[in-house]
Amino acid sequence: MNFILATKAADGSWTVAGLTLPGPKSDKQTIEFAIRPEDVDTGTEGLHATVRVVEPLGPHTLVTCDVEGGLFRAILESNATVAVGDHLRLLPKPDRIRWFDPETTNAL
Repeated sequence: MNFILATKAADGSWTVAGLTLPGPKSDKQTIEFAIRPEDVDTGTEGLHATVRVVEPLGPHTLVTCDVEGGLFRAILESNATVAVGDHLRLLPKPDRIRWFDPETTNAL
């Protein structure tokens, strides 16, 4: 699971590494955004990621990226052409995002 601190943008809207996403309504100013590596797509929008490690694993390619100074893993298609140093945009699948309270670790 990838975790990134999210800051409140508006009621029910959160900023995650520069990307604003709909999320839970909460009185908190920061919560944790969480997404599994297989639940992101590459595209022209999304989290800004710099590839640090590329692992071809047969049926897919696992990339470890830097997203705002933290490690972030994504599973890409096995035929993905990606190299260390490449810049990607990783778009989380909205129905697969999870949100957590960083103080209690409870799901929101």
